[in-house]
Amino acid sequence: MKLVSFIYLFLLLGLINLFSTSHYKWMLESGDIDNLSQLPSGR
Repeated sequence: MKLVSFIYLFLLLGLINLFSTSHYKWMLESGDIDNLSQLPSGR
């Protein structure tokens, strides 16, 4: 049961990572600077 939940978590994290990077790329390509200030900067 633990292995299944671990695999599920891993897939979920992968999906989130994929979505985030494509979202960042889309915003950078569209040049929407206003949205960039709303992003959580790792500071």
